[in-house]
Amino acid sequence: MVEDYWSKFCTWKDLTGYNEVALVSIFKRGLHPGLAHKLVELRQMKNSDSLDKWYESALDYERARREANAEFGGRGEKSSRQDREEITREKKVALAVLRRNPEAMDIDRMKR
Repeated sequence: MVEDYWSKFCTWKDLTGYNEVALVSIFKRGLHPGLAHKLVELRQMKNSDSLDKWYESALDYERARREANAEFGGRGEKSSRQDREEITREKKVALAVLRRNPEAMDIDRMKR
């Protein structure tokens, strides 16, 4: 899941023109909330840490969680709720980087 998110994130991050701090913030918001919380709480990640460090930490934590679930039992397949949450996070990240098209016309809704 983190690898897929990172792959998609990298396809657009260079196109945004955002600096490292902004990209870390966007990357962090796109992670599963529980994972982001664990990274801050257990790994003591900070906004000032590099984007690569955030990715590596998220990937390491997710791999460790998968290994623990495989060895000691746990959730196997994602639930439909987790699938919906993943899609929602991806949409939020995509919307965060979209900029308003200055060439687009503003159309006001008519009042009755």
